[in-house]
Amino acid sequence: MAINQGKYKPTICAIDEVDDRSYKLHNSQDEIRGKQQLQQIEGSETAPLTTNQQKLHMDDGSHLTPKDLEAARQDALNEIGGASGGGAGGRTPAANTPNSTHPSANGLRALLIPGRRSFDALMSLSRKRRILYVTTACLCALLLLIIILLLAFWPEVPFYLRAPLCLDKECVESSRQLLLWANTSKSPCHETYEWACGNFASDYANHDYFVIKRGEWNYKTYNEYQELNELNRFISMLPNTGEGAYSIESTVTSLYRSCREIDSLDKSQSDLLLKRAINAVGGWQAFRETNRLQSWDYKRVLVLLQAKYGIFPYYRVSVENGYSNPHDYVITLDEGEVGLPDKYFYGNDADEEVVRGYKLLLRDFAINMGIVSREADLFADDIFHYERRIVNHIEDAKAGGDRQLNKLMSLSDLKTKAPSLPILESLQAMFPKTKITEDTEVLVRDVEVLHAVSVLLSTSDKKPINNFIIWSLARQMLPHLSKEYRTLAENFDHSVYGRTASYPRWLVCSKVVRDWLPFAVDALQQQPPRQQFETTASPSLGWNKTHGNEELLRLMFYSLRNQLKDSLGQAQWLDPAARQFIQKKLNEMRLQFGIPDEVLEQPSYLKTYYSDLMLNNLYFVEHLESIWTFRRTRMEKKLGTLGMLDVIVSEMYTRDNPQAIGYSNKLNMLLVSKLLISSNYYDYRFPVNKAEI
Repeated sequence: MAINQGKYKPTICAIDEVDDRSYKLHNSQDEIRGKQQLQQIEGSETAPLTTNQQKLHMDDGSHLTPKDLEAARQDALNEIGGASGGGAGGRTPAANTPNSTHPSANGLRALLIPGRRSFDALMSLSRKRRILYVTTACLCALLLLIIILLLAFWPEVPFYLRAPLCLDKECVESSRQLLLWANTSKSPCHETYEWACGNFASDYANHDYFVIKRGEWNYKTYNEYQELNELNRFISMLPNTGEGAYSIESTVTSLYRSCREIDSLDKSQSDLLLKRAINAVGGWQAFRETNRLQSWDYKRVLVLLQAKYGIFPYYRVSVENGYSNPHDYVITLDEGEVGLPDKYFYGNDADEEVVRGYKLLLRDFAINMGIVSREADLFADDIFHYERRIVNHIEDAKAGGDRQLNKLMSLSDLKTKAPSLPILESLQAMFPKTKITEDTEVLVRDVEVLHAVSVLLSTSDKKPINNFIIWSLARQMLPHLSKEYRTLAENFDHSVYGRTASYPRWLVCSKVVRDWLPFAVDALQQQPPRQQFETTASPSLGWNKTHGNEELLRLMFYSLRNQLKDSLGQAQWLDPAARQFIQKKLNEMRLQFGIPDEVLEQPSYLKTYYSDLMLNNLYFVEHLESIWTFRRTRMEKKLGTLGMLDVIVSEMYTRDNPQAIGYSNKLNMLLVSKLLISSNYYDYRFPVNKAEI
């Protein structure tokens, strides 16, 4: 198709517009726009000129030379002619245009054109303005990056900085104590233990008790150490003689001094004492000069062992609260003692190191008694396996389904259930002043356990029974003999508790005095000097810690009792008779702190209480017999009629292991030791304010 040059003359503006739009022929819309421009160039009368065409058409030739206009016109005609020729020949316009060879090139060029124009605009500025523009953009980007980092890593305020600060005296004292134990120079994140308790070990490493109980050192152990240390100081201040020849002060100091002088006992004397005690119970089959197993009667030996030394190999005898009205004391029978501290060590998964340490103790004891090495090893194995057999029988009995617990039985019925145990003979020897017959009722903790022990005794040979009884006697005497025997017991304790040192002698003796004479120790410590009796009730003394702790515990007791009453009123499921009984018990329950004042105000009470105790033995190990004779006498007195003060003292101090808090079923009274009131476990100012008490 020929171009009508006379009718329409293409201008430079039209050519430029066609050239710009030829770059965008990558889609159908650009092809349409190209056709419209092509119609305008061909002189179509129906296609009006664009605004740019009209504007630039008027300015045609105003800024360009004729030569430039002719060159531009010729280039436009060549381009348009190629496009129209291609269309007439049946080829696509993109086939002859260099820019349409690859469609992606047009898209990339379209994307780059705005950035290129921005870059051209930037470069058209002066150098100074370009530097200012670039610097401002970098600063904005840096500021945005800083804001993002602050939002991402802004630290959270910890709770201890947001919590209210306590400035009371008690808070400051607690904080001071924590800071004394802490090592603030360490990192709290990477060395937490050193930071919190770093100074604790260094401050208390000088204490012997810390070295001994390193694996179990805690606040309770620390309080125990402080208690024994204070008791050691208190005993050293007691007078050696009192008002009489056998005053309680002289008894305590004599026992303590005899314990401290135990190192004067040599091995030959210890051997003599051991053999004398062994011969008293019928002899030991391991001695070659002893050949008495044919006539040796284990029942007679058990009776003697329990009545004279307080040792209970197969069954234990004690006097406890009765369960039936009028709640008097009753003789109680329970399972006996074994050598290891816990039955777990006789199991298949027990600690082998503890078992080896126990067998080593048995072996070394036999060797020190003159037994050859080979027979000593056999003795150690026999004792361990026989004790394991006892434990297995007891555990099998407890695992049975038909068990009778805490049952009152007559001795005749019990003899039928456990005929191999000389229970009647033992009770008659232990409590000679009490009429005990076959009709006497005793409280049996577990009937099946005593039956299993009886079966074990009836099926055992005399040799293991003899070894077990002799070892039970020797085990109690070892800690109070010469250093050679004490070392054996200490080495065994090291294997069980992981100790690294021996107890200091002052600590051992303080503990012995506290355990053997608990009532005397507490009475002497709680009894104030004579001149303070008149001023005790004076309000000028003010508020002290002991009084405050006692009032706090009293408040806790009544608060708990009231809560139990409310809960009892809401327990509609409970039987009315049971509810009435519990309600009566709660209403009549009383509270007693330490030894009653009526006891402390009687100068003769303490002396009368220990009148049956005679500690004039030559060797310290002989005190075992004297102490048990005194305890047995006090146990027998509980079987008779006691006053209220005697019942309180008996409940607190005639148990095998005195407790800080006990309950008397006979008096319906809660008994709290004075030691707990004066301890450091709590303070009367916490959690109740002093002003609120």
